[in-house]
Amino acid sequence: MSEGAFSFAIAIVAEAGLAATKRIVRASDGRLEKSDYDRVALWRFQPTAAASVAIMAEVLRDLAGRTDRMILMGRPRPGLQFDRPQLRRWAAADPGANTLEAVDRQWLPIDIDDVAVPSPLGRGDRLDDAARYVRDTVLPPEFHGIAAAATATSSSGLKGDTLARLRLFFALDRPLSLDVLRRWARGARAADLPVDPAVIQAGQPIYTARPLFQGIADPVPPRLRAFVLEGSRGDRVSLVTDRYEAASSPADRAAVFAPQSMQDDWRRYLRAALGGADSFFAPLTRALGVAARDLCDENEVIAFARTLVIARADPGRVAHYSEDWMRATLRRFRAADLAAEDRRRTLLSELIVSRKTGGIHDGRRQ
Repeated sequence: MSEGAFSFAIAIVAEAGLAATKRIVRASDGRLEKSDYDRVALWRFQPTAAASVAIMAEVLRDLAGRTDRMILMGRPRPGLQFDRPQLRRWAAADPGANTLEAVDRQWLPIDIDDVAVPSPLGRGDRLDDAARYVRDTVLPPEFHGIAAAATATSSSGLKGDTLARLRLFFALDRPLSLDVLRRWARGARAADLPVDPAVIQAGQPIYTARPLFQGIADPVPPRLRAFVLEGSRGDRVSLVTDRYEAASSPADRAAVFAPQSMQDDWRRYLRAALGGADSFFAPLTRALGVAARDLCDENEVIAFARTLVIARADPGRVAHYSEDWMRATLRRFRAADLAAEDRRRTLLSELIVSRKTGGIHDGRRQ
């Protein structure tokens, strides 16, 4: 395996009191209450590389105990100052505003969502057996028997004896673009594999820390929070990138980036771009910005966008990009447009007064 086969960025929280992990509390009635990840805006990026599956597992084992950090598949933009807090941007309309960029990677994270496994493999103390079962019976043949770094996710061991949640990190036999890897994952998802394609983006969080538990012990023992899943057929996957082309969604078959001209027609743009290479946030904010500028009916815009989100997004994103989120975003854009128009009118008025007074403005000759 080549040096640095696993190349990624560690993102470290740069805001006091916030964490890059969930909080899980056992309530007085026995129910588990889970809080979402903190909304961290500022991060410090640390480029990192691991030369082998074993070293990657060591890195992940360390990160499992660090609630202030996570990893990203993207690379910090050249020239970025690593000692300064930065926004996590990778799909801005202006590429110069991005702090992260998509580059070819020679590894693939497989985020497993609630896959059915034989009892009792869903238990936290059987995560290694669940990982082996998923790799060798659920994933495509090219993964069978290939060594991987494996980690628990925040819900590992909390879904019962017959549902497993985990993450596998495979090295690949060649570098591939994030677009290719994401299309593969979206196709796999469309073909009913329990794979989450969302993490395969330059700036999408791959959370690595164990949750903060209160009133309940971590169901995953320390030895299984990150470990090497040993293989019998080597340590690199020859990914069949077109295996799921027939199952890919309309968004995946659209252009990788919707043409700028298409963004003027926000409905057409959303149909083509939502859930594709730009994921959800960037297409939604661009489309809502255009709709706000065009003074479209608020309820009509939200109904159209929500229908697409529900059809294409995972449940977490459907909840996040709610009607309230869309309404607040539209109104923020409209408020900004009104403020810009007020400034324009003020400047225009001052210019007219200046001309009428022979170039004298604010007591000074121009």
